[in-house]
Amino acid sequence: MRSTLIKLGIIGKPVGLKGEFIVAQRDGSCPFKLDKILIGASPSTAITYQVRRQREQTNKLILSLNGHQTRDSLTPLNGLNIWLPRDELTIDEKTEYLWSDIKGKKIIDCQGVPLGEVIEISNFGASDIVVIKNSDGRLLDLPFIKDYFSMNFESTDEFLTMNLKLEDIDEFWYPC
Repeated sequence: MRSTLIKLGIIGKPVGLKGEFIVAQRDGSCPFKLDKILIGASPSTAITYQVRRQREQTNKLILSLNGHQTRDSLTPLNGLNIWLPRDELTIDEKTEYLWSDIKGKKIIDCQGVPLGEVIEISNFGASDIVVIKNSDGRLLDLPFIKDYFSMNFESTDEFLTMNLKLEDIDEFWYPC
């Protein structure tokens, strides 16, 4: 059985003539060396590929794969998702987290009152933003920062705890 797969990005534009491509829908570097990746429309249809080369160019991740030595050989893969097994990623959980570890977590306030569930995460430059959906279907967008959330959590925790009370944020919920 495969471990949970997380999306790294998609197969983007070719770079040069020797089978390299940009990992699109991803900003910045990749903090770990990639040996194998899975490519497919969904995790269930993804096929394993051996990474031949990994490098960065102008803050973009560039990859090439064994068996793909020309830009034309990448055409059937263009636009497909790149997946990685979560359990193969090494991060320092005291200082780092993956969006896939946050999405789907239940949120409780500092008094243990359930607030909802994280349904989406995005980043517009300053910090990660979590979208919480409550049991009434209303939404709340909050920066995922230590002023609002306890950052003492593990990826396996069921809940994320806010540093605020429900009444501190009640007026900021909005309809779907």
